[in-house]
Amino acid sequence: GDAGEKSRLRAFLLSLSYVGGISLTYTVLGLFAARSGAIFGQLLTNRWVMGAIVLLLIMMALSSLEVIRFSFGSALTNKANRIGGKGFAGAFLMGLVSGVIAGSCTGPVLAAILIVAAQSQSAAWGALMLFCYSMGMGIIFLVLGTFSGMIQKVPRSGGWLNWVKFILAALIFMVAIFFAAPYTDNVGGLAQLPMQTALVAISVGALLGFTGFKFELKSLKVIGALALAVGGHAVVWSHPAPVAGDAAELQWKHSIEETVTEAKARNTIAMVDLYADWCAACKEFDGITFKDAKVRELFGAIAIGRVDFTEGDDNTDKIQSDFEVIGLPTILFLDSAGKEIPDSRITGFMGPEEFVKHVGAVSRPSP
Repeated sequence: GDAGEKSRLRAFLLSLSYVGGISLTYTVLGLFAARSGAIFGQLLTNRWVMGAIVLLLIMMALSSLEVIRFSFGSALTNKANRIGGKGFAGAFLMGLVSGVIAGSCTGPVLAAILIVAAQSQSAAWGALMLFCYSMGMGIIFLVLGTFSGMIQKVPRSGGWLNWVKFILAALIFMVAIFFAAPYTDNVGGLAQLPMQTALVAISVGALLGFTGFKFELKSLKVIGALALAVGGHAVVWSHPAPVAGDAAELQWKHSIEETVTEAKARNTIAMVDLYADWCAACKEFDGITFKDAKVRELFGAIAIGRVDFTEGDDNTDKIQSDFEVIGLPTILFLDSAGKEIPDSRITGFMGPEEFVKHVGAVSRPSP
């Protein structure tokens, strides 16, 4: 009746205020990540920080598979409910607090998006990505808040819910593999699995997961989720096998000054690669683009330098502020006077053909 419609509208508006609070938290997080890209990445340079993140991810995945139980999330949520007052302002405030708390619970997906935001160079893009993520999350709250009578009808566990938990765990394991890869010797190994092998791993993983949940066998659930993660990781990061170029290592200069001096002496342009061990796309450049024979030939005609950003210092901080570097990968192209060539900067992975074209366009002096 009329009263039912009214209370439903109020429930919808309260839920909307709550979701607004969550969105604000995430949008600010996205802005922060995008603005402090290189710094955000450098937080991840520390092996201990990285190890702690990977360990936390593994625990979250095991928690999703119900192998171990976490209870801190609910305790924090109860606190958040006490902070929230009555009405719309209360709902908004609760959303703000829940956003921060949910950030620690939905961590892996959020962390992955934050890292993409941090490497994206654009504050607007970072904020938008996190806003969309929070709205996606928020739709669930909106529907549940508006039709809360239906909550009782949602099955508590079993069938489809087990699949959700299983796939979530596999996705979390995938993020853990992505984070751990730069610190293991076999960096690209998992990504270079043949597609057939990856698909077999995914199928076997799904089968083991199904069996594990059906017979409550924890070890099968874990092995299944890991197999799914390894297969998924290979599919997502699959690249053509690196082209074997000239095996001689590239002769990088180790500072912007040295590179520009060489460019001046040879009357050519300077390319400076800002590199870090923790930057996945930097490794792709090394493994694929910079190994290509045509790219190697091109490097013979220009001055090339590389500055290591793996662990920040005064020098990298200065470059970061002088050139307004927001995230890595960043490849700068400078003229022989050391000025950046307009519209020449590369801020994401580029395959060999596209790279050769790009450098060709940059090195032709404008009429």
